Amino acid sequence: MLSRFVIPVPKIARRYYKPEPPKYYTNDPQIGDYPNLPFESKFKRSPYGWWDEQERRNFGESFHEQEDAINVWAFDIYDCHIPTALKQMATFFLGVGVLAIIITVTVPERPAVPKTYPYDNLRVELGGDPDDVNDRGLSFPPPRM
Repeated sequence: MLSRFVIPVPKIARRYYKPEPPKYYTNDPQIGDYPNLPFESKFKRSPYGWWDEQERRNFGESFHEQEDAINVWAFDIYDCHIPTALKQMATFFLGVGVLAIIITVTVPERPAVPKTYPYDNLRVELGGDPDDVNDRGLSFPPPRM
């Protein structure tokens, strides 16, 4: 009686992912009878249809020998070729260089006049030789204002 009022779920809504059986390699003698699974990241798997959708694995599925390195929570997989990465880096550094040149060229002049001091900007008072006009008396250049 109650089954008359229940809305049937269409078959389209019931999608189940049927993964391929795992590939086994038998070239590692140290594993013994444990399945030698390929080193493929779980991040490449479809996110739907798994018993454990967070880890993308089914119930009873064997763990890989290095599961912590290939599970979903490991580092991301970068499928970027070296020439593409070099082009992107060159574009970035070129952009930073062009921006630095634009900033250097377009910096406005100072709105104030640098401060001047009497007696040849206090040349003798700052340790200069009073007899030598070219001696500034400083071991470092005076501040530019």
